[in-house]
Amino acid sequence: MDEDRVGLLHGVLRSMTTLTRVFAARGTHPFKDRALGRREMDVMFFVSQPGTMTVRRLAEALGVTSGAISQVLPKLERIGLIAVDVDPLDRRHRLVRATESAAAEVTAFQDEYVRTLLPEFHPLSDSELVELDRLLAKVHSAQGVGDGATAAVLAAESAAVTPAAGRAVAAEFAAEAPSG
Repeated sequence: MDEDRVGLLHGVLRSMTTLTRVFAARGTHPFKDRALGRREMDVMFFVSQPGTMTVRRLAEALGVTSGAISQVLPKLERIGLIAVDVDPLDRRHRLVRATESAAAEVTAFQDEYVRTLLPEFHPLSDSELVELDRLLAKVHSAQGVGDGATAAVLAAESAAVTPAAGRAVAAEFAAEAPSG
């Protein structure tokens, strides 16, 4: 293993952790009044994007099986965070979407996350933020998760010069936040 490269990566991860802690100190995460596990929180961040997603596509995006996703959907539906419908074009598939209130809660959390971290990124120009976003997307796509669904969702939610910047990081933080 190239020790210089290992040292560089340690520095990058240290910086990312420091950024996450800036927000974590606030103790904020969505759905505080509900006990959601990491997988459930991951599902919520993906299905809170505009439109619907099939169970299969959601599983591919998260790098898990459709069965794993199917196990968490009943609870999320029962507590009113998602709606699951039969695909009218292909009745073999189920379409998953966040309820309006759940999507609004995720969006509000993500926007707060971005506003909180915005001062930390002040030293970077807009073009540097675009480059950072591109580099992180490159690292992510190299992981080979699913068929690119994850990269597509992350790209859609993280245009680097818009308020949506950082939503992928916000989702990761919330998934790690203590529930309840």
